[in-house]
Amino acid sequence: WSYVNKGVQEMNKKLARNWLYFIWGIANTVVLTVAFVTKGKVFKKIFFAMSLGFEQFGDFFGPICWHYQGINVYEIYDCNFPALGVAFFDFFSRILNVSDNTSQTGLMNSAYGAVIFMIFVVTTFILFTFAIELLVGTDIEKKWEKYYISISLVCSFPFMGYAVKTGNVVFFVLTLMMLAIGLKDSENKYCREIALLLIAFCAGMKIFPAALGLLYLKEKRWKESLRLVIYGIIFFFVPFLIYGGWSAICLFFKNMSYHGETILSVGTIPWYTTIFANSIGRPEFASILGKICVFVWCVIVLYLFFLNQYSWSGYLLLFSLFFIGSGVQQAYNLVYITIPFLRWIADVKRDKLEKLGVNDIVVPSLFIAILYCYNWQVEYVFVWILLMVALVIEVRKCCSRVFVSTCDKNVINQ
Repeated sequence: WSYVNKGVQEMNKKLARNWLYFIWGIANTVVLTVAFVTKGKVFKKIFFAMSLGFEQFGDFFGPICWHYQGINVYEIYDCNFPALGVAFFDFFSRILNVSDNTSQTGLMNSAYGAVIFMIFVVTTFILFTFAIELLVGTDIEKKWEKYYISISLVCSFPFMGYAVKTGNVVFFVLTLMMLAIGLKDSENKYCREIALLLIAFCAGMKIFPAALGLLYLKEKRWKESLRLVIYGIIFFFVPFLIYGGWSAICLFFKNMSYHGETILSVGTIPWYTTIFANSIGRPEFASILGKICVFVWCVIVLYLFFLNQYSWSGYLLLFSLFFIGSGVQQAYNLVYITIPFLRWIADVKRDKLEKLGVNDIVVPSLFIAILYCYNWQVEYVFVWILLMVALVIEVRKCCSRVFVSTCDKNVINQ
């Protein structure tokens, strides 16, 4: 009977993985068919239309242009990223030799600018593929799966439609985060130290990746946690010395506050609380209500994350703070969903599947819907459905732990 049960489990694992690749294949086929039939017109409208008032690849060439103009970047309200990010673009400004360098359009339209951006994206893609190998390489049966996953992800809407189109470094930061997670538990001490440096670097670029430090706290790796804090302080604060020191830090947080008050992205918690406050005729309560709801969500997410074992649902709830926890978040932050998605792929291989359930059929369907939905508002509907599924799964795990613990205590007392 044990052999039969094991065979059923293996069959269910293959069915779950085959279902993922089946619906993923359909999505890719539809995308290619639409591109062929419309001769690329639909994709041109989706990927390269004017978005949010700035031009294509503006998040890449815009900060580079600031350096050429010789201005204090933090005096520009739009500069709401830490000094390490400013230094990152300063590096490109020093190697990008273009005659019309004070104009963002001049940088974008130059062949040299296009080559530099292409090298940056291709290098990131190669590292991204390697990171996938680190995260799920031992959990995929065939090597082609790694390349299929990486190419399909990069061609999906959060990546190509937002991250690459806007030229935002979020794709690069995500790749470094994946490398850090893959190296975190390496047997080589130097690789583990590189993981700490990568997390600190990512936090210095985008702040939110600092949440990866919770992985070390969860595993009670106190010494590494302390070194990570030290690295984080160095990567975050030291670069500010180059761009004005304390005054630059104050301007940075002022810009962050400005964006938080003026930008309200669709699908985020503050967006829903603002709609609710307006609907009851009390718009003045929108801000405080949003902060309370975000705080409650953070408490729930962190409690479940520390209580339960690692799983795709735990990772998804943790990373949800990246794309629904603040009204400033843009759709390109949905690229962070890649990590819990890859974790689901790994979990399917590792878990014992007595029978196929919601986790094996509905969850991959929702992931694909998020990746291939070309409407931001509808996309976030799927995001919230997936978050509720993950929340239910994590709460059930929590209840199971409490129930088992209670039963064990009763047995001991008897």
